[in-house]
Amino acid sequence: MHRQSQRSRRMRTRVGLFIAAVLVAAVAGPPAVMRAAEPTTQRAPLADAESGQLPQLRFLAWQEEEDAKARETPVTWRPHGERVKEEADQKILQRFEVSRQEHRDMYGNKVPWRILHLWFSHPDFDRSSSVEVKLTDASGKELPGAKAGQSSSTDMRNAVEYGSGSTDKSGWMRVTKSPGLASDDLPKSVNIELRYAVGPWKEIGTLNADFDGPEKLGESTANPPKEVVNTNHFNDDGTRKAIPRTAIRFTHAHAATEQAQFDVRVVTRDGRELAHASRNSRGNRQTGTEETYEFDAPLADIQSFKFRTRPIREMTFKDVSLQPGALTTPSVVTTQPASQPASK
Repeated sequence: MHRQSQRSRRMRTRVGLFIAAVLVAAVAGPPAVMRAAEPTTQRAPLADAESGQLPQLRFLAWQEEEDAKARETPVTWRPHGERVKEEADQKILQRFEVSRQEHRDMYGNKVPWRILHLWFSHPDFDRSSSVEVKLTDASGKELPGAKAGQSSSTDMRNAVEYGSGSTDKSGWMRVTKSPGLASDDLPKSVNIELRYAVGPWKEIGTLNADFDGPEKLGESTANPPKEVVNTNHFNDDGTRKAIPRTAIRFTHAHAATEQAQFDVRVVTRDGRELAHASRNSRGNRQTGTEETYEFDAPLADIQSFKFRTRPIREMTFKDVSLQPGALTTPSVVTTQPASQPASK
């Protein structure tokens, strides 16, 4: 029994080293996105390798301050400031329920942050696409909302799913940001920095579900899974339904989240492959990130965890109008991928 335990530990060590080597290679390879010394400014964007085009910033809108109008489609404009009037575009916007967003302080008091909605589209956007948006002024300085730690929320949709007869084949993403307080004197236009991940994944390895200690995966660490209970479902009589789930937690160093999107899937003992039911993330790119994935299956039903990555890309939409009717001349800046990761 003691020999079997030693053999098992040696096998896990070898698997961990193999996965670490593959993850480092995936992160350090040519697709990794790093800031070049001299990015290329283009009116016609460079193409993604997967789909032949880059994401588009399609529409912007301010959230209505009156609660009664919060769920209506707000006044929407294009990046150069022209109002959206075309019927086809209006139908796409109507597929998104613009839910009310608000911020409160530690005492529960409402903080009057201005709420900005941004709609992006790309043929390869899917519900697992990673996205990070930052708003800056002409000098590259972040707007007050970002500096105050205001977080963004995203809503992934496909226009085909939500509109009968729609010919739009793009995946859609609505991002909500807080650029500043209602009393702030915001600039006429902003730069919108977008970090995103789309396209095919690269499988980087697996771990058996019964691993009993932290396992290094390159710049990430996997902690042993545990079973949790999800009570967000209800029985027919209105009582809460307890559904067993499996949760697995990862910690990612700055280098891992800077260059690649990380994802986990599980393989059940009866051969099914499941995507995560939820993913919670906290931390930032400076201090590292902690992610917890939950799967709709009890731990006893899971055979293994599969890990995969895909490169994160960067682009900036410059001189984007912040008001309908205030015309600007937007352009696109793309950052060429670096062949090697940045040195620490």
